[in-house]
Amino acid sequence: LGCAIRRMQNTFAGHELRGRSLGVVGLGAIGSLVARAALDLGMDVLGFDPAISVDAAWRLPSEVRRMENLPALLARADYVTLHVPLLDETRHMINAETLKSLKSGSVLLNFAREPIVETDALKVALDEGRVGAYVADFPVPALLGHPRALLTPHLGASTEEAEENCAVMAADQLVDFLKTGNI
Repeated sequence: LGCAIRRMQNTFAGHELRGRSLGVVGLGAIGSLVARAALDLGMDVLGFDPAISVDAAWRLPSEVRRMENLPALLARADYVTLHVPLLDETRHMINAETLKSLKSGSVLLNFAREPIVETDALKVALDEGRVGAYVADFPVPALLGHPRALLTPHLGASTEEAEENCAVMAADQLVDFLKTGNI
C-alpha cells in the first residue's frame, strides 16, 4: 500500500513557483496583473511587449525585468505565459523558430488566443521534450491526449457575471446607436 501511495503522489509531483522565472509576453491589463500575482508568489518576472502603451507601462510593477526581445525572454523563463491580442503580427508568434529559443523543459501557457501558437511546431517540441508542458484553454485536436498538454475548454466568459456584463454592454451599445447613430 505504501508503494502504491508513493506512486500516486509522484504522478502529481511538481515544482515550487517561488524562485522560478515567469516570462510574460504582452504586458497590457491582464499581463500586468499576472506579473503582479507572480511577483507576490515569489517568482522572478520577465516581461516583453514591443507595443506597450504608456498606461500599461504605468500599471506594470517595477520589479518586472524588461526583455529586449522574445527570444531573450524565452531563453530565460521556466514558465512563459501569453497575453497578446490576435493580430497579423502575433499569429504564430510561437513557432518552430521561436521555440528553438525556449529554455529546455519550460512550460508554455496560452490563455490568449489559439493561433498565437503554431500547433504543428509545438507538437514537435512537445514530442522532443524541448517544451516540458503546454497548458491552454484551446483544445486543438492535434494536441488532445498528448501527455505533455493540459487542455481545457475556453470558459473565461462563462460566468453568470460575464453573461450579465455582456448583456449590459449590448444594451448600452443599442442605446448609443438609438441616441447618436454610432455603431
